[in-house]
Amino acid sequence: MTDKNTILIVDDEQFIVNLTEKFLKLGGYPVITCNSGKEALKIIEKRYEEIALVLLDDLMPGISGYGVLKQIKKNEKYNNIKVVMFTVRRFSSQKIEGISADGYFSKPFSGKDLLQYVRIKLMKRERREEEKKRRREEEREEKREEKRREKRREKRREKRREEKKN
Repeated sequence: MTDKNTILIVDDEQFIVNLTEKFLKLGGYPVITCNSGKEALKIIEKRYEEIALVLLDDLMPGISGYGVLKQIKKNEKYNNIKVVMFTVRRFSSQKIEGISADGYFSKPFSGKDLLQYVRIKLMKRERREEEKKRRREEEREEKREEKRREKRREKRREKRREEKKN
């Protein structure tokens, strides 16, 4: 069984990857790491069901973080994955070609700040998942109730037919 709160760290600077991984593992999170956008897309394709959050460096050689973000956001099967841009820039949000990340986290950072930020992002995701699950269960219950009503109606119709015959 896989953990659905896995965090993918994508940064071309190995020191940042190692430090981030250390903090997240201390916080109890399962972590996957890689050093390029190309590698990140391969990992996401194979393991998207278990990845909850991607911490994605914005400036990398090859496919940039924004290139990876664009690929993730245009694929519906990745809808449950939150993408947080990991950046040295200081800004709260930015849209690139109409696509925005689910958050922005500035480097350098403290482990405490990182864990708090990740916890908040994952709680929001979990609440949304619980709400979807609750709605699906309500829909199933409504369908079951409709079937029960239909059976009762059919029994009444059958009873009337029998009464007409007699």
